Amino acid sequence: LMAIVAAASPFIGREIAMAAVNASPFDRVTLDKPVSHNGSLGEVVFWAVVPLTAASYLFQVLTLRFFNEDILTFRGYGNLLADGAVTGTASSTHRVPITALKRMRRAAKKDAARPCFRPPC
Repeated sequence: LMAIVAAASPFIGREIAMAAVNASPFDRVTLDKPVSHNGSLGEVVFWAVVPLTAASYLFQVLTLRFFNEDILTFRGYGNLLADGAVTGTASSTHRVPITALKRMRRAAKKDAARPCFRPPC
C-alpha cells in the first residue's frame, strides 16, 4: 500500500497544483512566471508539496496517541497484545526514559573504548 501511495504522490501533487494555479510541476523549466500568467515553478512546487506534507503531518499527529511517549513503538506490541491480553510467562512492560538510554549508551561506548588486558573481555 505504501509503494502505491508513494508512486501516486507526484500525480496527486500535480492535480492539486493544477487546481490551485493551473500549472503543472512536470512541464516547468524556469522559475519565472510564464506569459500565460499561470503559476511559476515556485508556486507550482509549493502547491504540489505543501498540502500533501500538511496532510501527512496531520495524520502523524492524529496517530500519536497510539505510540509510547519515550520510544516510538506501537502499544499493541511488547508483553501486551492489542486486545489487552498479557503474553509470556514472566514478561512485563517498563517505560525507560530517553535520558536513561543515552546514559546506558555512553557507558557502553566508554567500556568498548577501554583496552582489554584480560582474556575474557
